Amino acid sequence: MTADHPAYRGTLCKDILTMLEQEPEAMAAVREAVDADVLATMRAASRLAWVDAAPFDRLKEVHLHTVGEDPYVQFWRAYMASVGQNPLFKALFEGGRRIFGATPASLVKWMPRGWAVSTRACGSFDVDAAEHSATITIADAPACARMRATGLSSKGTVLGLWDLTGTDGTVEMDDARMAEGVFTLRAQWS
Repeated sequence: MTADHPAYRGTLCKDILTMLEQEPEAMAAVREAVDADVLATMRAASRLAWVDAAPFDRLKEVHLHTVGEDPYVQFWRAYMASVGQNPLFKALFEGGRRIFGATPASLVKWMPRGWAVSTRACGSFDVDAAEHSATITIADAPACARMRATGLSSKGTVLGLWDLTGTDGTVEMDDARMAEGVFTLRAQWS
């Protein structure tokens, strides 16, 4: 796989598969839609390995269509809230907290680094943050990620940050430009 081929870190794929196993109906749908060899490759990948983005994005799409939007967003929210248990992301998360503090604004500002560590050739992730709000833009998403599941998984991830900081907040997702590979999230917190 070349450096310009969209991919996700093995650790992300493995963690999501492990969480999906707790949802038998969703996992059964994923097994029907994603080739068993591809799922085995995701499971066997080392934490730092790059895994082809297309089958993982397919997994996300099937999961969304199986459980619906609200449970899908909550799934990704729970994933983000547990990220401190993942060795790769724990160091990144703790570094962000030490440098920027543990406020929602500081952690949202740190999210592009998490994107850079966990994705390759999957577009850009930009944050324009204020004291109690942020606009997050994912741009140039590859064709395989131009689906509602991409924006909703990002929404759940931001909501998971609120859980990590004990903050109440909202996130609205705008996917009107999804066909162009652009997703916009508008986050607010108190």
